[in-house]
Amino acid sequence: MRQTIAIVRNRKSIDYAQKNDPVHKQVSFISRLLRELGWNVVDVEVDPNLKKFQSFLREMQPDIIFNLVDTFMGSGEMANLMTSIFSNLRIPFTGTDSTVFAMTNDKLTTKWHLIAAGLLTPEGVDEKVLFRGCFPGPGRYIIKSRFDHSSLELNETSVVHADNAHMLFSALENNKLKLGAACIVERFIAGREFSVSIAESSAGKGFVFGIAEIIFSEKKQINIVEYKSLWKTASLKKQITPESFFLKKPTTELTQRIERKAIDCWEELGLCGYARIVFRIDEEGKLYIIDVSPNPNLSKDGAFLSTAKIGGWTSPDVISMIVDGAMFRHQNKYKYD
Repeated sequence: MRQTIAIVRNRKSIDYAQKNDPVHKQVSFISRLLRELGWNVVDVEVDPNLKKFQSFLREMQPDIIFNLVDTFMGSGEMANLMTSIFSNLRIPFTGTDSTVFAMTNDKLTTKWHLIAAGLLTPEGVDEKVLFRGCFPGPGRYIIKSRFDHSSLELNETSVVHADNAHMLFSALENNKLKLGAACIVERFIAGREFSVSIAESSAGKGFVFGIAEIIFSEKKQINIVEYKSLWKTASLKKQITPESFFLKKPTTELTQRIERKAIDCWEELGLCGYARIVFRIDEEGKLYIIDVSPNPNLSKDGAFLSTAKIGGWTSPDVISMIVDGAMFRHQNKYKYD
């Protein structure tokens, strides 16, 4: 008898029926791969009535949940509620555990943990710190959504120069109004950018699938992966895919250096499931962790699977390893209960 895996996803958007909708593309792709791997796949939409949703899952009792929820009620900050429900039901699920997800889903809290662990990451503050007049110093900063890991509304105007706390606070508040969400500012690191795909193996250890340098197709003063390029299908810009900017495998020495730092980051943050870690190297050769994304997008042309492909891994093998790692973790979590 085939085992059942429930793909739990965000609620359908107006554009969900369209093939170019990012959630639709991801769900369709993962569903196909899981069926090819022998699973009975059930598509489950998150219900805003959490009591009803929990009862539905309890009655369904799938063998495992493939968690693709990255927002709840339109908020990335609330996405970790789903993992708390799965844990409470004792149903194995892919991706990061509830407590670690809550921590790493907050860019500023993640930054504090990285600093405490001695891992290099750009200085970052929120509006409360700036409002008190505390200022890291003049220079260029990038303004990011605090809880969304999809480059939410990120573009060239997100990088600003500030000479004092008031200037930086004003820029942050303007972006906060545009995003409709909490923001942070961090030192902008101008340099080469690298993507790392890492996941939990069936032995419970962090395993690096691949490391790739992002080579931007257009040479600009400020090169960043923009939100419009990733998600806005109506944009005149090309989507960010391996075809439109291309990923390049770094030198062996640099790959080994980045891999060691990625494993350190995985272990120090207590990550599990799978994650994408982004690094930048400045002109002095310092390696900075600029983003840690738990449960990153798993679309066929997304950064996680494209980076794994650079490392020689096929999408079915990556998805299989993600599921096996989740089963191993949850079996060991409850085996003494």
